[in-house]
Amino acid sequence: MNTELKPTQENIIKTIKDNILGRNNTIKIFTKMLYSMSEQNIISLNGDWGTGKTFFIKQLVEVIKCLSVENYEVDKDILVFIKELEKEFENIEIKNQIYPIYFNAWEYDSNEDPLLTLIYSIIEQNPNLKDNAKANESMKEKIYRIISSFKVGLSFSDNTGKTYGMELQCNPNTNKPITKDIISIEELKNTFKELLEDVKVEKANKLVIFIDELDRCNPSFAIKLLERIKHFFDDDRFIFVFSTNLNELQYTVKKFYGEGIDGYTYLDKFFDLQFSLPNVDIEKYINSLNIIQLSDSRYFDICLKEMTKIYDFSLRNCNRYIKLVSLTYNFIYNSSGYSLVKVVLFPILLAIKMKDINIYNKIIAGTGEEEFKSIIMKSENIVKVLNRYFETEESKTELTFEYSELYKWLFINKHEVGWEEVKIGNKRLEYAENRRVLFEMLSFLNDFVIYQ
Repeated sequence: MNTELKPTQENIIKTIKDNILGRNNTIKIFTKMLYSMSEQNIISLNGDWGTGKTFFIKQLVEVIKCLSVENYEVDKDILVFIKELEKEFENIEIKNQIYPIYFNAWEYDSNEDPLLTLIYSIIEQNPNLKDNAKANESMKEKIYRIISSFKVGLSFSDNTGKTYGMELQCNPNTNKPITKDIISIEELKNTFKELLEDVKVEKANKLVIFIDELDRCNPSFAIKLLERIKHFFDDDRFIFVFSTNLNELQYTVKKFYGEGIDGYTYLDKFFDLQFSLPNVDIEKYINSLNIIQLSDSRYFDICLKEMTKIYDFSLRNCNRYIKLVSLTYNFIYNSSGYSLVKVVLFPILLAIKMKDINIYNKIIAGTGEEEFKSIIMKSENIVKVLNRYFETEESKTELTFEYSELYKWLFINKHEVGWEEVKIGNKRLEYAENRRVLFEMLSFLNDFVIYQ
């Protein structure tokens, strides 16, 4: 089973069809917001790393194409969702209103200037230009005219407020540097506007450009991209959506301009709107996966879900957790027996190991009895699973068996061999074999488990 949710076309369609991530309503709200905009806007789509921002904007790109692009083939699996959304737009003309462009900034951050890579990305995704050699040829002259214009060494404003830049240019014919004394920024903007006329998508009133992974770029590239867009895309036909982690991006601003600058204030002035991406419905997502087949899978499912809640795992960390669980079962113990360690203790301890290796080491060393209990007690459902397993009072919200005995036999009395039994609650355990199975599972892929 592939547990990594990659933003493939197949996964984009499936997650919308079944609302696997619980974000279909957010897609609707965000899409309506984009169609309601009559002027240029620069929007921040904010979310922590691993929350599925890339996946979300690729879902948006697909939905916008289904709504707005003429003759676009809508996948039958999301036809119901698109029809519902069209009905909500029944008083608004949506065909040809906007066209989406996806730009992964991180893929291009080794380039000298981000604006040119963005232009080429728009051209590449423009259905009228991608394979049109004549149209591409007609733009070369304008591109040559602006290439060296973006290598501004310094800029200043005169007493009228007009801005000028000093630059070093490259003559495209001789490839030799030439110096122009003063170039008006307004002249550059006019040249750029001419280029925008060429790259706009035929029939589309607006381009919505999704900028992804900006917070992973080197500071120089990231800040240049922000400022180039602010200065040169002052045009009502463009909407920009930046998918980013604002907390990390403000540190990028500080690295570029120095610790004296307030990164949040800088970004607040740049973005017209800030939109926080809601967390994924992790429980619904896990329910959509066929993680592992076990005779006591109900216990396993409960413990797995509860640990993702206790540690508030992001979508990325949830995928990683599930992948480690699946690999372990596939290669170590995907067989009957040892239910306590396989379906209850293993998923609990693996999550602890990912999240806090120090607490995990203390628990397995036999000195973390209280720490282990405090984690278990954070989930009423896990408490009930354990009570049920030991056939004691399962409806209680406290552990109704000898927890200290269980901890002692698992982590302190280290009998590595033999079949000696211990009675806990109303169950008898061959504790040495249970301990062996548990530690073999926990040590599998040991170097890859630590939470990042």
